[in-house]
Amino acid sequence: MPTINKRLLLKLCIAMVIFGVGLFIIHHVQADRAIDALRWQAERSAETGRLDKAIIYMRQYLELRPSDHEAAVKLGDLILSKGNNRKDLSNVLFLYERVLRESPGREDLRRKLVDICLKLNRHGDATIHARALLNESSRDGELWEKLAIAQSSQNKHDEARVSLEKAVEYDPTRIRSYEFLAELLIRQLNLPEDGKKWIEKMVRANPLSGDAYLTRARYLRSQNRVDDCFQDLERLLELDPENVDGLLILADLLQAKGEIAKARTVLADGISLHHKDVRYYRSLSWLELSSGNSPAAIACLEQGLKLLPNTTELLAPLGDMLIQQSEFERVGEIIRKLEKARNTENQILYLRARVLMQREKWAEAAPLLDSLRTDAVAVPGRNAQVNMLIAACQERLGNREAQVEALNRVVTIDPGHLNARLIFGSLKLAAGELDEAVKEYIIAARSPFAPLGARMTLGRLLIARAKTKTGAGEWNIVADYVKAMREKYKNSVDPLLLAAEMHMARQQYDAARKLLRAEAGNKVNDSRIWSVLAAIALETDGLHAALDVLDEARLLVGDQAELRLARARIWAVDWQPGQFERVRALGREIDGLADVEQIRLLAGLAEICAAGGDTTGQKQLLQEMANRSPRDRGTRRALFQVALRTGDAVLRSRMKKELIALEDSSHIEVAEALPWNSIEAISSRWKSKSRS
Repeated sequence: MPTINKRLLLKLCIAMVIFGVGLFIIHHVQADRAIDALRWQAERSAETGRLDKAIIYMRQYLELRPSDHEAAVKLGDLILSKGNNRKDLSNVLFLYERVLRESPGREDLRRKLVDICLKLNRHGDATIHARALLNESSRDGELWEKLAIAQSSQNKHDEARVSLEKAVEYDPTRIRSYEFLAELLIRQLNLPEDGKKWIEKMVRANPLSGDAYLTRARYLRSQNRVDDCFQDLERLLELDPENVDGLLILADLLQAKGEIAKARTVLADGISLHHKDVRYYRSLSWLELSSGNSPAAIACLEQGLKLLPNTTELLAPLGDMLIQQSEFERVGEIIRKLEKARNTENQILYLRARVLMQREKWAEAAPLLDSLRTDAVAVPGRNAQVNMLIAACQERLGNREAQVEALNRVVTIDPGHLNARLIFGSLKLAAGELDEAVKEYIIAARSPFAPLGARMTLGRLLIARAKTKTGAGEWNIVADYVKAMREKYKNSVDPLLLAAEMHMARQQYDAARKLLRAEAGNKVNDSRIWSVLAAIALETDGLHAALDVLDEARLLVGDQAELRLARARIWAVDWQPGQFERVRALGREIDGLADVEQIRLLAGLAEICAAGGDTTGQKQLLQEMANRSPRDRGTRRALFQVALRTGDAVLRSRMKKELIALEDSSHIEVAEALPWNSIEAISSRWKSKSRS
């Protein structure tokens, strides 16, 4: 019988076992090496800045080795490096919480979770993590501060106060904690004096800290204590001459005081020091825009984009300014750039709405702006801006109720909103509610950014109100206001003119004349002084005396638009024949004036002719304005209405073609629908009664 070679069989079995074990070991080693290669590739991609690739490789690695906690934390860090939107934060939160469940002792991870929970508004979770950390580190001022933020967000303001007091007790150098505590006391607990005390404690505890003076400067600015704020900014810039926030606040305060040149210098220096901070470009462009220098404002943003290309914080405001210049092709390029960026949907929608507004397609712009309101609610400044634009659309659509509703939303967000209060003041004034208009302008004037023009309007409203009251009380209020204006704007002639108007309203013509004559020696080149002196002379000594004042002014200050307009107003009340021919003649030989002054003169003369019933002169002057400004819709609208009113078919046809070319056909439809014959008849009867 055949037999089995047991020794050979045993050797074969041993060889197969050895081979299998070796094969398994080789496979295991190779598999580990492949997995490790994924992590190596992830780290290599992160080092070279390819974060998307690094995240992909690290996720693949964790699928094969989920127990590697360090890799999971590294993945979370990579995701946070790439972006901080809500989706990314939620993904990282899931990763960190999984690691923390498996390794409860990792305090470093719990600290990161506190920050992420605060950003995601998961304040309850943030509180849990912060308290767990404080059980081990009870004297950590930073943790007490973060716990206070979470508590305050849950309306636990008293607990937040205690936490912040502990934060500054354990870390007296922590300026942010003082700032949060003062803000909590002032805004939430209505304890302004306690908040002020903590601000002072902060400075005493940190006399060499620039951030302490910066924080107090912000507080003083909010209290409208401008001089004290300047002192703290001066101390801050002594300690830290290049402080990024201090220079910005200083520029804002200088601009509010009307010291535009100094503010411009500060911002220009700030750009040279902090050329990657978009706030400087935006602030300087806003200053130039507020000064009426749109080209400089646009150039500033373009300079920023050369250094920081495709920065959405600069692209959107640049697009907004270009829209106002009707440069729609460049706006289209900006929108295409924004479409390639992340999280720019609202900015794109905003620019499209602004384009529609510039083209006066109010009915199409309004719903786009309404759709922006939901997302804008989270950002008060943006929410107010969107509602202001909605109010503008509704005003043009004739929907006063919707306009007022939008403005009410603005003042709910910001009770002192300057533009909203000014519009409310204008609406109240148009409705004949003088006292209510004064209240609105008083609120507007409290803003440190209220322009001189708004403060002058308030002064004139106070004068108008005083004329309707009996007794000296109201006039004392006017006198105090004028005195304060003259002290605030020492280098401006406007408060002086307001003082003269106050005297004229009280028929104190000699006092007004004396005041202006004294100032004319100092500011002889300001033609407005002479214009008011001529008005006083007309009131007290007659037409020829007023013309003599203007002749004197021309010898001293030369030919100026204001003097021509003053002469036109005097001639318009002259009953001698040919007075409006003389008014029209003032619109000739004006090439020596600046372009802006030429347009102002022609517009003023056209208004004077219209008020006096000189339609021929009004047409001539408006046509001259239209010839000088090829894209001026307003002038062409006025001409179109004059043509409709007077039955001038040739002018009507020409203006209609030009308005259609300027995409303003909606105005044509509205104007043609009006009963101009009836309007002209009513106007003629009113003028006849006025003359009699």
